[in-house]
Amino acid sequence: MDQTTPAVLVTRRMPSSVLAPLEAAFTVDRHDSTEPLSGEELRERVGGKHGLVCMFDDRIDGAVLAAGDRLKVVATVAVGFDNIDVATAAARGIVVTNTPDLVTGATAELTWALILSVTRRLGEGDRTIRGGAWRGWTFEFLLGSELRGKQLGVVGAGRIGRAVAAIAPAFGMRPVFAARPGRAAASWALIWPRSTRKNCWSPGRPVGLPMPAIWPMPYTSVTLFAPTWAGRALMPRLSKRARGS
Repeated sequence: MDQTTPAVLVTRRMPSSVLAPLEAAFTVDRHDSTEPLSGEELRERVGGKHGLVCMFDDRIDGAVLAAGDRLKVVATVAVGFDNIDVATAAARGIVVTNTPDLVTGATAELTWALILSVTRRLGEGDRTIRGGAWRGWTFEFLLGSELRGKQLGVVGAGRIGRAVAAIAPAFGMRPVFAARPGRAAASWALIWPRSTRKNCWSPGRPVGLPMPAIWPMPYTSVTLFAPTWAGRALMPRLSKRARGS
């Protein structure tokens, strides 16, 4: 390792377009794999590094920060940073950065992909065609439902919820929000009406739940589980998008 050039550890395989600027300025130690480093491997390889580029599932605890005796910055490629011991990092003079708002648009678009998949039964159609079960057109075969003229209930008025609601008019839908009880009105309330979860959660109305992977139970209308950050369509008329908390 060149001792005159700051060194950076990258804990996961990343696109070459991302790594090129790093490699032009620093000595980069890459873990070129889609699998995370073990805690022991991470502590071993972070020694002597000035920077650490990690993922949301890398546990950057006090032991890792202590092993990184020359660390100046920990950059997580994620919105959430609860995998990092921020207090210990601050005490050691290490700057912690994240990537807020980076995937808001992408998550909103994927939410609409799920809504369309559910209402237009795209997944069923894809499986039917791939399985060789299609025998020709019939009037009611995979008959879906139209979005135009319906109300979209969005539970959660954060960045992703607002981005989902902003797309609704393009489908001829009226978005309404349901936020936590007692939450102060925000700028979105001047554009879209605020509703209750009861009014959002009604038959025939698509409902978007842009919320963390672990949702406080007092605020849920139904019991939901998000085993991955990507989220999924849980049942007809329900679309859920989740991210790391």
